[in-house]
Amino acid sequence: MKKRKGIILAVCILSILLGCITMHYPNTKENSTNFSYTRAKEDLKVITKEPHSTVHHQEALKDVRQYIVKELEELNMNPEIFSYKDVENDKGEVADLNNIYGKIDGKNGEDGSYILLVAHYDSAGTNPQNDEGYSYGASDDGYGVVTILETLRNIRDSGKTLENGIKVLITDGEEMHLIGSREEFNNNFSLYKNVSYVINLEARGTSGSVIMFQTSEKNDRVLNLYKNANYPVTSSLITDLYKESGRSDFLNIKNRGLAGINFTTLDNVEYYHTPEDSYKNISDKSLKHYGDQVLPIVEEFIYSDKYNDLDYFKQGNDSIFFMILPNVILDYSVTLGRILAIIIIIAVIVTMIHNRDKIKGILKSIGKNLIHIIGTLILGLIISLGLATVSGVNFTLNHMGNVPGDDILVIVLPIVLLVFMFKIEMKKKENINENFFAGVLIQTILLSVSMIFLPGASYLTMIPLMLTLISLAIIRLTNKEVAKYTLLLTIVAMIILYIPLINIFRMAFSIGSLPFIFAILMIMKSLIVPTINKIIN
Repeated sequence: MKKRKGIILAVCILSILLGCITMHYPNTKENSTNFSYTRAKEDLKVITKEPHSTVHHQEALKDVRQYIVKELEELNMNPEIFSYKDVENDKGEVADLNNIYGKIDGKNGEDGSYILLVAHYDSAGTNPQNDEGYSYGASDDGYGVVTILETLRNIRDSGKTLENGIKVLITDGEEMHLIGSREEFNNNFSLYKNVSYVINLEARGTSGSVIMFQTSEKNDRVLNLYKNANYPVTSSLITDLYKESGRSDFLNIKNRGLAGINFTTLDNVEYYHTPEDSYKNISDKSLKHYGDQVLPIVEEFIYSDKYNDLDYFKQGNDSIFFMILPNVILDYSVTLGRILAIIIIIAVIVTMIHNRDKIKGILKSIGKNLIHIIGTLILGLIISLGLATVSGVNFTLNHMGNVPGDDILVIVLPIVLLVFMFKIEMKKKENINENFFAGVLIQTILLSVSMIFLPGASYLTMIPLMLTLISLAIIRLTNKEVAKYTLLLTIVAMIILYIPLINIFRMAFSIGSLPFIFAILMIMKSLIVPTINKIIN
C-alpha cells in the first residue's frame, strides 16, 4: 500500500512539474533567435513618452507616427500614410485616422505572395478602472509595433534574397473599436489581396507568456507555419473561445477572408488601458518572447517557395491542438477528433452496460460530483466578488483591477480547496468502482458537449478517456494487479493538459478566475481521485 502511494505521489509531482513548464519561455540571457529585445526597447522608450490616443492626443500620436515612418524608411519599406477624415465609430466618436503601410517585395514583386504584419500605434483613450490618466501604450500596442520593427531589422541584416514579400500595416484608431483597420480594408483592400498569411500583434497584459490565441478558419496549415515559432504557447480551446472576438484588428482581418494568427500577453492584466501600461512596467522577457515566436515564422515564410501559392493557407481542415511540453504542439483534425469521440462514447456505453449492476451507485456519484463542481464554482465567485468589494475594485471578468495579494491568493486558495477535497474523498473506501465509472461518465458527457459546441476543448477529456479505456482493456486482458499502474497515464494526462489552462485563466482574469479554476479542479477530481483509489485498493 505504501509503495503504491509513493509511486502515485511521485507521478503526480512529476506531472505537475511538467504541466508547469509547458508554458516555459526563455529568459533574456538565452539567445534562441537573433531578435534583439534591447534594440526593440529603445524603440519602445520613444513610442511611450506620452499617452497617444487617437481621440485625445493627436500631437503625441503624430510624433509616434513620424518615428515609425522614419524607422520604416531606414528599413527600405517605402512607407506610405493612408489618411481617412472624420471617421465615426459605433459610439459616435469622430476622428481623423492615419494608417502606416510599407512593404518589401519578394522575387515576384506584386505578383508574388506576402506575409502581413499588423499592429496598432494608438494608445487607449479610455480607462475602465479609474480616472487617474491615460495609458502610455507600452504593451498595448507598443510591444506589437517594436516587434515588427525589430523583425524587419533582422530581415534586412541577413542580406538574403526574399522568395516572398513582407507587408506591414500599423493602424490608427484600433482603440476606437477597430476603425483604422476597418477603413483601411474598406478603402484600400486591393493592396492586401496578395497577402497569404497575417500576424496580428496585440497585448492585454504587460508580462507573461505571449499566447497565440486566435486563428483563421481551416487552420491546420496556418498552425503548421506557427510551429516554426520558438517556444510557442497556444491551445485550440483558447482559439475557439476567442473565435468571434472583436477586441482587436484581427476581427477585420478574418472578416476579409485573410488567413493568419493573433498574439497577446495576459499577465498583469490590471494594467490594461491604465497609466500603468508604461515603459517602467514592461517585461523584457515577454518582449523577447514576441520576437522569439514572430521572427522564425516570418523567416520561414519569406525564404521558402512553399508559400508562393496565394491560396495555400485557405486550403485544409480545422485543427484541435494543444501544448504537451515546451516547444511541443500536438494536433489533429476536428474530423478525426469527432471519429475518435464517437469510438470513445461507444466504448464507454459498452463499459456501462457491462457494469449496469452498479448504475445506481454511479448515478449517485455523478450527482455528488456535479454538486461539488457547481458548489465550488459559486464559492469561487463569492470569494472573488468579496475580495474585489473589500478592495474597492469593480468586479468585471472583462477587466479586473488589482486586488492586494491576488497573485498569491489565486494560487493558494485553489491548492487549499484541492487538498481539502482530496482528503475527504480519499477517506472513502467504499463504492470505488462506482465512483470511478462516474468520473468516466462525467468526462464522456463533457466530451460529447465539447465536440458539439467547443471542439477545441475536446482534447481535455478525449486524451484522458482514451488512456483510461486502454488501461481498462489491459487490466481486463492481463488480469494482473500490476496492470493497474497503466491508469497512472490518465492522471499524468489530466494534470499536464489542465495546468496550462488554469495558468491562462489565472493570467487573463486574475482573482476573477477563482470560479473557473475551482470548477476545473473539481472536474479533474471527479476522475483523478477515484483512479487513485482504484490503483491503491
